[in-house]
Amino acid sequence: MVTRRAPPPRPGPCRLCPVRPLALFRPLSEAELDAIATTRSTVRLARAGEAVLRRGEGANVVLTLFAGWAFAYRVLPDGRRQIGEIFCPET
Repeated sequence: MVTRRAPPPRPGPCRLCPVRPLALFRPLSEAELDAIATTRSTVRLARAGEAVLRRGEGANVVLTLFAGWAFAYRVLPDGRRQIGEIFCPET
């Protein structure tokens, strides 16, 4: 029997984002939060193994990982992948 997990909950407004209180981020004014909210274009769910961005894409994109994990890699001359970064959501 195959058990499927429920998809993660869709994130809410930027001002309620759980990563905002972390020391990595500076406090934002209401005007800055409003500006971020107006530029937020979409929420997208990615399937396991799906590329989220490819080299040269996403120069003007900010992504927030809410569930699962992701990694950045480069392809070596012999065809192997070298993982450079691993991304996990804040819990």
